[in-house]
Amino acid sequence: MVLRKSDQPNKLLQFHSGIRSDKIKKLKDNNNASMLLYDKEEKIQVRIKVDCTINHQNKSTKQSWLKTGHMSRKCYLVDNGPGTESPTPNYSYFWVKT
Repeated sequence: MVLRKSDQPNKLLQFHSGIRSDKIKKLKDNNNASMLLYDKEEKIQVRIKVDCTINHQNKSTKQSWLKTGHMSRKCYLVDNGPGTESPTPNYSYFWVKT
């Protein structure tokens, strides 16, 4: 999971994750989650409780995909796990309400 965007006024965080990830399946069943964040340099650890919204194959994901670098896209272009090439992206992201 990779933090891609933050929206402080609306208290939203955007993360990218592969749609086939176990975490996506779990969040579809229960969108309540907690996140543990750690800054190695500052030695600060923060735990937040969040409500997640999964976005997949919609306008938001298309816009986000177009902003994603080609090297990063390769991480999401596999059908059968890492190392398997795919002609189409299996890509999603979700917003977290903090």
